[in-house]
Amino acid sequence: MKQKYKSQDEYYTRREQVEALLIYLKPNSVIWCPADIDLISNFAKVFREAGHKVICTHIWEEQDFLTYEPDFEFDYIITNPPYSIRKQWLEKTISYNKPYALLMPIISIMLKDFKRILMTEDIELLMFLRRVRYITTEQKNQPTETGYFCKGIIGNNIVVVDNES
Repeated sequence: MKQKYKSQDEYYTRREQVEALLIYLKPNSVIWCPADIDLISNFAKVFREAGHKVICTHIWEEQDFLTYEPDFEFDYIITNPPYSIRKQWLEKTISYNKPYALLMPIISIMLKDFKRILMTEDIELLMFLRRVRYITTEQKNQPTETGYFCKGIIGNNIVVVDNES
C-alpha cells in the first residue's frame, strides 16, 4: 500500500540542524536518509562533506519508507520524516535495530502512542535552544518545536544545542 503524504509534510532541513549531529557520528559511516532526495537534501550534502557515505530514498522515487526494504547495509537512519505519519516512521525505524535520528515535533512525546514507545525504547532527545526554521517551497506555517528523537547516537537522554547564529 502506498502511503499518502500530505503537502504539509514537505519541509526541508537547514544545514545547521544537520551539522548538529556530526560530532555524534562515527567517521566514514553509511547513513540512510529515507525521506530525502539526493541532490537537494542538506542531510546528504552535509554528511558527504564530512566523509560519510549517504544513501537517499524518497517516496517520489517510488521508495516509500513504510513499505520499502533496502537492499544495502547502513549504519544509521537519519532524516526529517513526514510529521503526519511520524509514529509509523518511528516504529518502522525502530524495527531495523540500528542507531537513528529522526527530526520530529517535541510535542510528540506527549502523545499516548509515543508514550507507549517510550516505555520500551531508550529514546535520546537532541533539542535546539531556538526554534528550528525549515526551508519550504510555499508559504506555510512552520512546525512547532522540533528536535531529533535518537537511539544509539548522542549517548545521553537529553542534549540541548545552542542553534543561535
